[in-house]
Amino acid sequence: MKFDAAPPTRNRALEAAQRYRGITFTDRGEILLDVGNVKDGRVRLSQSGQRLSLLPETIFSIHQAWKDGDIPVNGTVPWECSTFSPQSSEVDEIRCSPLDEEHLRVSDKCSNAAVSISRDQLKSVVECIVEPWLANFPSGLAKGAGHEIASPPQQANKSQPVPLADLS
Repeated sequence: MKFDAAPPTRNRALEAAQRYRGITFTDRGEILLDVGNVKDGRVRLSQSGQRLSLLPETIFSIHQAWKDGDIPVNGTVPWECSTFSPQSSEVDEIRCSPLDEEHLRVSDKCSNAAVSISRDQLKSVVECIVEPWLANFPSGLAKGAGHEIASPPQQANKSQPVPLADLS
């Protein structure tokens, strides 16, 4: 195949021959967040020179915790978790700090890299990239089986009420 000299034409031709690779969120031409497809068992999130490479299980856990209200929106205490991937035998250690009710800062505790993501962006990433990938595994998180190995510090200390037995 012969390419036109213009780089955009060449890029379009190359992209047309490839499978879908990810999602790019833009605002008036400015890239807000670039998310790659699952490669080597990880999803790459890039933003303003920062790059995170997270397990799909980690992204799903963040989405689920935010949806369930486990991540505090007041931002006083960051939500932290470690996620284990049985598919790749790897662990992610992340910290999430809400910027406001609709935006979350996700930091890798090992590399100190961080990206900001909105609730809608995270939902799109989970629906379009993470859930289809996890559905290929028998014990996928998308079916509700979690592999979170550490809970947020503020939640670990909460006592759960124990139901009393009915003795009648």
